[in-house]
Amino acid sequence: MLALISKTSRKKTAQQELKRNLKNALKRQGIRKIGFLGGNENKQIYAAGEGELWVAFGESKFSRKTRYLNQFGVYRPDLPQQTIIVEINIPIDDNSSNVAGFFAEDKETGDIFLMHDGRVGGGRAGISKSAFLACSKHKLIKIAEDDGKTRIGIAVGRLQDPDLSGPIWAFVKSVQRFKEEVTNGILETPEFKRQVKDFDSYRKEFSGKKQGIRDGRFEYITYHGDIVQKLYDERHARRSQVEEVSNSKFIDLFVKKDGRL
Repeated sequence: MLALISKTSRKKTAQQELKRNLKNALKRQGIRKIGFLGGNENKQIYAAGEGELWVAFGESKFSRKTRYLNQFGVYRPDLPQQTIIVEINIPIDDNSSNVAGFFAEDKETGDIFLMHDGRVGGGRAGISKSAFLACSKHKLIKIAEDDGKTRIGIAVGRLQDPDLSGPIWAFVKSVQRFKEEVTNGILETPEFKRQVKDFDSYRKEFSGKKQGIRDGRFEYITYHGDIVQKLYDERHARRSQVEEVSNSKFIDLFVKKDGRL
């Protein structure tokens, strides 16, 4: 099982490695205006290119508590300001679960993972963690905390991975896709409400039974949701009117026709 990184010094080292990896992988784009709920600010942006991943870093205080800011979006150089798709911020001096991001370590290998707990609402009403997880097909894994408790989150990427920007970009696109589907009203359909209900039922079972995973299988978890989502998108696009493409608490993806799987 991965373990939560709780020491301030270890978080600083992990944040530095995250920044170094992404700065090496992406190109410096200069100071750009970044818009967010309630305002905007000018920051140095690093991006893979037009229509690709961008990232900006920083530190900020919320309620007297300092956080590392890791902001991600889709780079649009022609726009007056860039839009944040998702933030994976890290609390520096505490381990507050009110912040969606955190670092976790595999004690056996020393690998460190950037984690996100699945909350991507961004202030929009009606968007739940369960809805995002049911839509994105991301897998949750258990993280051990110092006090013996556990935290559940998505392994976004391994900091030591030379292609760390790849899984982060895949995660950002999954959040973007979810927000677009929210705008298009997918959360209101009976089919999706059933999927969320199934997911909540599955999560209750998962949190009590799932065991730790080691020996490189975290890479599988990182990409699992992207693979399942791609299969879903392709199958859903060419399904017939009598087919159902969905998932359940036991099956990651299925096609059902005339009552048969």
